[in-house]
Amino acid sequence: MRVVPPALAPLRQGPTPLVLAAYAASLFFNGYVEGYRAFHRGFAPRVAARALHLRGDPSVLHAVLAPVFVLAFFHATRRRLIARYLLLFGLIGLIWVVRRCPQPWRGAIDAGVAVALAWGVVSLVYYFVRGLSGKTPPVSADLPDR
Repeated sequence: MRVVPPALAPLRQGPTPLVLAAYAASLFFNGYVEGYRAFHRGFAPRVAARALHLRGDPSVLHAVLAPVFVLAFFHATRRRLIARYLLLFGLIGLIWVVRRCPQPWRGAIDAGVAVALAWGVVSLVYYFVRGLSGKTPPVSADLPDR
């Protein structure tokens, strides 16, 4: 919800055609690359798979640290751990850069991010409901012992 007000600010000021094109490009790019490819096809089903694994094979440590377990910040394959921490630091860097962008460009970026995050939330709910109904997520949980 924090990205929505800066995303809408330039639209309230009578955007130029260039700004509208930037919004359209950001919505399409972030919606597809982040929302569909990253969240829907990768992140959400993997989080669901790890949560379902935890539900079926709980250990005390994994249960206590469930949020970071399902996000694969520990007890994951070496490749997944490296990817997860690189992604975390990359996202921190991107957030730092985007916060310094002037409007209306920050608004266009934030609009795309809001769409991608909304898609991610819907995808998480979708894969959890599917998993709870007995359908296995389409990706591996990336557990180290598999």
